[in-house]
Amino acid sequence: MGDLFDQDGTSSRGVRENTPTIDDMRNWFLSNFEDPANSLPYITAEGGYQWIFGGPCNADEELQHHFGGVASEEDIEELVSELEKTCTDWTPIYDHNADYEDYLSVEDLHYSKAEAKLKEHLEDVLQLESVSFTESLSNKYRQMLYANVIGALEAYLCERFMQLVFSHHDSFKKFVSTYPKYKDEKVGLRDIFIKVDNLREEVRKELLDFVWHRLFAVKAMFKDTLDVDFADIDPLREAVAIRNDIVHRNGVNKEGQDVVVRSEALLALIKDVTALVTHLEEQLANKFTPLNPIS
Repeated sequence: MGDLFDQDGTSSRGVRENTPTIDDMRNWFLSNFEDPANSLPYITAEGGYQWIFGGPCNADEELQHHFGGVASEEDIEELVSELEKTCTDWTPIYDHNADYEDYLSVEDLHYSKAEAKLKEHLEDVLQLESVSFTESLSNKYRQMLYANVIGALEAYLCERFMQLVFSHHDSFKKFVSTYPKYKDEKVGLRDIFIKVDNLREEVRKELLDFVWHRLFAVKAMFKDTLDVDFADIDPLREAVAIRNDIVHRNGVNKEGQDVVVRSEALLALIKDVTALVTHLEEQLANKFTPLNPIS
């Protein structure tokens, strides 16, 4: 009895190794399309279903587009026959957990507001810093403002990075090919279409869950993906350590002493954050040309 698989990967039964099965294709199709009766408005006077999410879609066309040349033609035909017993016209499933493209507006994808929002926030912090309190409350108050400035920087880094990754295809590819979680991931041929179809949503979730005050890691991501440099981040890394004592130890350091935040320290942090963002934006302006904001 010969080997089950020939040198070209074809089995003695004429099926390639890692060929998507009917179950694989069915799971993919039903994860992306549904019976219009489940989600679409039906208006008789307007001709029936209102295809507000795109469509109508044909099962044979969609399966051939995604699996043709990889899956068995007989399996595709069998699945199409099965699906058409449910309905012949399908609608794309609306993603209620919309991609970042929907989290931002179309305008935001091409014209970042992250820098403007950060500057506005820092101006608010400066105004709040001028509020007077009793001596016993002043330090606690400045601790909160100090931690808030780090939070504002995190929000800027997250939004700016995601805006560029999701609006520039080359940046998206660079991120996936250099980010430690993805760059060495092995994907079987049978799973590759599902992986590609879900990759943008997977990346979106990964970036939203990322801890953006891990500045050493963030610096590497900006360099590897966008080819921009953070310069010296040691003062900001020290500020993050102070922020961690404020947030996670209720304003007390590892030695059990109160973290003292003076006005000078708060103003210095705002200056360092502003300098970093200005440094990044100057580099990004030379690499990415934004469209004019939509009026």
